[in-house]
Amino acid sequence: MSAVSSIKTVLCVAVATMSIGLSGCESNPFKREPVPEPRYIPDLVVGELENLTILPMKTPCDSSMPMLCLVATNAQGQTFQIPYDWIEGFRHAEGVGYVISVRPQIDANKNEMTGHWVLDRVVSQGVRK
Repeated sequence: MSAVSSIKTVLCVAVATMSIGLSGCESNPFKREPVPEPRYIPDLVVGELENLTILPMKTPCDSSMPMLCLVATNAQGQTFQIPYDWIEGFRHAEGVGYVISVRPQIDANKNEMTGHWVLDRVVSQGVRK
């Protein structure tokens, strides 16, 4: 047997022995336990009071999930959609338009709005034909 084939044989036996030895160990020095991501907990606060005009009919949301949205207009004239159940304390009746006083929900950690609102009061409502 040549020196090269002897070295190959010894290496193969050593690798096989290490593999068998490590597979039977409960504490593998090369194995790492998974570390969970820290759980993000938002710091929710409510913002300044503002009035929104809610249109009488719900419309399909511009989102990947099929759901209905309320169409709202703020004091600056901006029109946007709010998923129908994202205004805490508010129930929309189909065919009824509203002016409501609400506070936006804000994640203070990120200093950004969450998209959810909290109803302060219904200023006015009326049936639209």
